[in-house]
Amino acid sequence: MLIFISGGVRSGKSSQAERMAVDYYNQQQAQALYYVATTKRNNDEEMTERIHLHQESRSELWTTIEEPYRLDERMREMLPSSVILIDCLTVWSSNVMFSENKTYDSMIERLSKVFQIAKNKNMTVIMVSNDLNEELPIPDDGVQSYVYSLEAVHKYVVKHCDEAIQTVAGCQIRWK
Repeated sequence: MLIFISGGVRSGKSSQAERMAVDYYNQQQAQALYYVATTKRNNDEEMTERIHLHQESRSELWTTIEEPYRLDERMREMLPSSVILIDCLTVWSSNVMFSENKTYDSMIERLSKVFQIAKNKNMTVIMVSNDLNEELPIPDDGVQSYVYSLEAVHKYVVKHCDEAIQTVAGCQIRWK
C-alpha cells in the first residue's frame, strides 16, 4: 500500500502520517515500523530543534533511519511486511536536485524503485510532502525549477499511490 500525504508547512501532516503509520503497524502486525528522515544534518538551529521535537514525539516502536538521497537503497535493507513513513519528499527532492545535481528524471527513477521494492516486500509506505506551488511563479529560475520538479514528483506519486490525502489545519481531505 502506498499513501501520499501533503499539506502546507505545519499543517499537521507529519503527526497525521505518524498516527496512520502506527495504526497500520498494529493492524497488520507488521515486522517493523520505520521512520525515514530525509533531512541532512547541518548547523541550522531551527531544523535541529524540529528534528529533536519530532524524535521525542515518537514512541520506541519506531526505527529511525536518516537518508537524504537513496531511499531505494535503504528500503532494500528493511524487513519485508513493514510500515515505512518517509518524511519528507520536499526535502528529499531538494537534496537530490541541489546536492547531487540530479534532474526530475532521476527522482522519478528512484521513486519507481521505491514503489517496486514496496510491492515486492509487501510494505506499506506513507510519503509526506509539502504543498509549495500555490502562489505566483518565483522570479528565481533555480527555485522555480525546483518547485516545478516537486510538482511533477507529486503527480507521479499520486498516480501510483493507493491513497492521496491533503492536510489543512489538521483536517484530512481525501483526494484518492
